[in-house]
Amino acid sequence: EIVASPSPKVSTLVERLKQKEAKHVEVRVIERGREQKRAAMIAEAHKVRQARKKAVEESEAKFDEAEQMRKQADSELAKQRQRCDAARHTYNELASSRESVGRSTALGE
Repeated sequence: EIVASPSPKVSTLVERLKQKEAKHVEVRVIERGREQKRAAMIAEAHKVRQARKKAVEESEAKFDEAEQMRKQADSELAKQRQRCDAARHTYNELASSRESVGRSTALGE
């Protein structure tokens, strides 16, 4: 009944109230849009962090695997060197005994 009043003051007040309400609704819509945008950005940042974390874990796993392979290769190399040293030692002993046999034969022993 107040809204339908023919008084210009009342009509002006009603119009101002409607404008304030419309402005409030507009502000709420803008805020809701910002909140949704912020939530989307937070979700995207979380995805990026998860992807980076996964990449780091995969990289660390590959590094650990490569380190293990290097240790195995070093171990195999050490074994091969031992075999080579043993073979060289055996060869040198044989060569030395051949020389001594050759000398003793030459000397007439």
